Amino acid sequence: MEDYVRSYDVDGIMWCSENSGAFDNALTSPDPGRVGCFCEYCQAAAKEQGILDFARVQKGYLELEQFLRGALTGNRPVDGYYVTLWRTLLRYPEVLGWEQLWHDNLRDTYAVLYKQIKSIRPEVQVGWHIKHSLSFSPYYRAQQDVQLLSKNADFLKMVMYHNCGGPRMASYIHRTSSAAFADLPEQQMLEFEFRVMNYQERPLAEIIAKGLSSDYV
Repeated sequence: MEDYVRSYDVDGIMWCSENSGAFDNALTSPDPGRVGCFCEYCQAAAKEQGILDFARVQKGYLELEQFLRGALTGNRPVDGYYVTLWRTLLRYPEVLGWEQLWHDNLRDTYAVLYKQIKSIRPEVQVGWHIKHSLSFSPYYRAQQDVQLLSKNADFLKMVMYHNCGGPRMASYIHRTSSAAFADLPEQQMLEFEFRVMNYQERPLAEIIAKGLSSDYV
């Protein structure tokens, strides 16, 4: 970034990180055992932020993996998928703590980039590309707190492609309805999604072919 603003006549920088934390990845990944980084540096950062018991982080994600693998093969728990998901999270709140850690560290990266660029050329506009998951995943939307992001940004570029948004939303619904929310048929899951994300859109079969409306944008 320093080289960009020193060596080129740019008016601004937009930086992109199309990634998610381990929990959000687990809910949508075809392989819930490969969802994020648990390296020594992540563990050290977790310790600094008060997530001290890494063994419980590991155990929580291993239990989440086991549950999701069973769900993907149609192995319905006695109490259903949604209840079992919450039982895992309540038993291991470290799972969500680890998710929060990932997003906190991403915001720290934004802050470092913003400070460095502004120290060289204060007039350069600095902003962040926010991936399309903002439109589909309530968990990702909750983590992308605009008030926090705006502390180190001159602008935010939200992905709002409405044509491909329909198939992408349908794909998200299919993945989540195949695992953690398999209690609900896909159309009902989509209706729940529309309600909590404040959309008024077409049924599942139509958004796949027609995309989302201009009202979505």
